Amino acid sequence: MRKRKLKAIELFAGAGGMALGLQQAGLDVVAAVEIDSFCCQTLEANRSKAFPKMKIIQEDITKLKGKNLLSKVGLSKGQLDVLSGGPPCQGFTYANSRRSVNDPRSKMMWEFVRMVREIQPRYFVIENVRGLLSFKDFFRHLLTVLEKCGSGKTNNSGTGPPGKTKTVG
Repeated sequence: MRKRKLKAIELFAGAGGMALGLQQAGLDVVAAVEIDSFCCQTLEANRSKAFPKMKIIQEDITKLKGKNLLSKVGLSKGQLDVLSGGPPCQGFTYANSRRSVNDPRSKMMWEFVRMVREIQPRYFVIENVRGLLSFKDFFRHLLTVLEKCGSGKTNNSGTGPPGKTKTVG
């Protein structure tokens, strides 16, 4: 009997780095959501080689409903295996001298949480910069809210992809 591939959707897709990693790990990335037109052009340019089945959805996540996203890929609430994404990090990064959880880009983390609630994936993966951990109250609250979204289990491994930027994933 042949096992089915796990289905994944990436939010805040950027140029598709996380989607590519998931695809290379054997997952079927069925959609990438990104607001930036240049990033969407990059995703489109790489689609035939890297993501032949992936739908590129250029949309503002604050206006996108989970059920509408799922319907675009033929799924229903609770049927998605993995929801991944790297919400904007500029408000958390040490490279920003005015970093703040009140930065409008920092609030995109809560949009990811909303999508987890609305989509109810089996698993979710959030990637962000290490600076997020320095906002201890924000981070603790984020974990508490995410635990209430599903199984109650989170894994803050603190590991990320190799590179010069330390990430929290």
